[in-house]
Amino acid sequence: MSGPSPSRRVELTAASTVVVGGLCLLLAAVEAAIPALLAGLPDSGALDDPSLRAMRDAFVSGARSSALWNAAFGIALVAIGIGVGRLARWSHPAMTVAAWGSIAALAAIAKPSLAPLAALAGNGRTGQAIVWAGGGALLAAQAGAVLWFLRFWRSDGVRELFNGRGPGRPADRRA
Repeated sequence: MSGPSPSRRVELTAASTVVVGGLCLLLAAVEAAIPALLAGLPDSGALDDPSLRAMRDAFVSGARSSALWNAAFGIALVAIGIGVGRLARWSHPAMTVAAWGSIAALAAIAKPSLAPLAALAGNGRTGQAIVWAGGGALLAAQAGAVLWFLRFWRSDGVRELFNGRGPGRPADRRA
């Protein structure tokens, strides 16, 4: 029993890429807004706990860079997803770059994303090790997911769709 056709899988890739791009943009908006909300907490007495104060400070210090990375990656993913949905030639290599770029983007936001959890874990070696090892495991999982995806994405059937020779596409009439 075979799976969905390459054209159906490309359609799903296009839709999921747009959705993930939208989620990145939503996350960027949240990361941009939360520091302002957290600024009002010191007066409420909610941050009397030193570990919560450290967590807030760590989040605020990395929120801007993380928001910028998520916004840039989100915009790129939405554009690439639309291009993939239209089977635009440029979108096939762009998706390959985005797949590899997802590893770089995740690595870039790892510290600002994990720093609040590390602060909450305290200064103990065990808590710190668990937080950072978990981040490393997620980065390794992302690399594995990229390699798995690229096996499909670089297949002849998918390449043919973007070169105008796949099923449901008019043949390239240039000689």
